[in-house]
Amino acid sequence: MEVQLDGNQFTAVVMHEAAVMCRLSVVRPDGDEGAARAALADKARFWIFDYLQRFGPGRGGTDAAPSGS
Repeated sequence: MEVQLDGNQFTAVVMHEAAVMCRLSVVRPDGDEGAARAALADKARFWIFDYLQRFGPGRGGTDAAPSGS
């Protein structure tokens, strides 16, 4: 996952087959990139889970909620 930093805001892009699906961001006043990456990874997992529930194969392909890191 590529993470970009702008001030104290970290931004990641969720892509599928070279297409941008969404952008996610977190603000870390302490500039801790490791913590920002972990938070962004969790947000990405939940976003993907929600997306698949709404638009995935059969519109609800899984009942398993994503687990955090």
